[in-house]
Amino acid sequence: MSSPLKVLIVSNSGDHPTTLLSLLEKGGYTSAAQWVNNGLDFEEVLEAEEWDIILCEHYIEKFGAEAAWCLLQNSSREVPFIVIGNLPNLQTAYNLNDQENIVINLLKQGVTDYIDDLDYDHQPRSPRLLQVLARELIGRKVKKAKLQKRSPQNPVEISVEMDEQVEIDKVLQGREEVFQLISQVNNDAVWDWQKSDNCLWWNQGFHVLFGYDTKSLEPTWDFWVSLIHPEDLSRVTAMTEEIMNSTITSSAIEYRFRRQDGSYAYVLDRINLIRNSQGEVERMIGSMVDLSDRYRIEKTLRTMQERYELAICAGNVGIWDWNLEQVEFYIDTNLKSTLGYTELDIPNSLEAWYGLIHPEDR
Repeated sequence: MSSPLKVLIVSNSGDHPTTLLSLLEKGGYTSAAQWVNNGLDFEEVLEAEEWDIILCEHYIEKFGAEAAWCLLQNSSREVPFIVIGNLPNLQTAYNLNDQENIVINLLKQGVTDYIDDLDYDHQPRSPRLLQVLARELIGRKVKKAKLQKRSPQNPVEISVEMDEQVEIDKVLQGREEVFQLISQVNNDAVWDWQKSDNCLWWNQGFHVLFGYDTKSLEPTWDFWVSLIHPEDLSRVTAMTEEIMNSTITSSAIEYRFRRQDGSYAYVLDRINLIRNSQGEVERMIGSMVDLSDRYRIEKTLRTMQERYELAICAGNVGIWDWNLEQVEFYIDTNLKSTLGYTELDIPNSLEAWYGLIHPEDR
């Protein structure tokens, strides 16, 4: 019987760890888990155990994935770190955009992956979580087997080495089967590039998102490069070269990608790199997510905001805003000017606002 999977969960809610463990159990994993929700506990628990995996929610009040990842990097531990999307109902799309930018930056810094298909409020399920977990555990098993390989000084050790190589081959075969399953059930555009023959393969999601017939595509790296927006091309190629020449095994790039009809989609491309024993990239597997709808919403909101500001200025109207949740108070420049004050005369605070009210009216 295999040992329980040691899982460290960083979560804002006591119910969420239970849901995550239930998902792992459905996937066939027996888990020994611990839950934390702040930096001090995370540091203490991290060093107290040899963890197999860390599942960290993206957004946690006063602590989250960015802080947890920084603590892990500064520790002596090397543990797969998976970010779980749990974005709250934020007030504006700009806040949402800021949060997503944090995730993109984390992926660029080398976190293992980002899971965004888990819905705590409805029937909990997450095919990607189980897929990513299987991928990482297989990868660690391969790495461990390679580190334990013996120098063949006698027939017994040669036999042991051969047995280990057979085990590695089995693990790699299992990894390939996992990838094939991912490419079939994933709604993203999944691609697979082999350096040895410069061969590029796409799943059916490439047709769904971008309109191309996958059977008639030119299966080369140069074809993928030709579809990148000209204004993004130099940045993307430079980042790709930097990633390949580094030692990281995962990253993410955001750019514009040409559809079959000639229009461009804004995409987030999550990339996993497979390296040989010398650290050279032999294969890259990516998953492209279409962010075009988000960009359209942001553009619409920016236009609405600009029109709103123009209307405020044209009407000589002053506004104030009190955010009860964030305990923030804002007085706009136009209102201060209407009352005869400069921008610096009145601080943006509730106390300052109360100080302007006539004592008999307070």
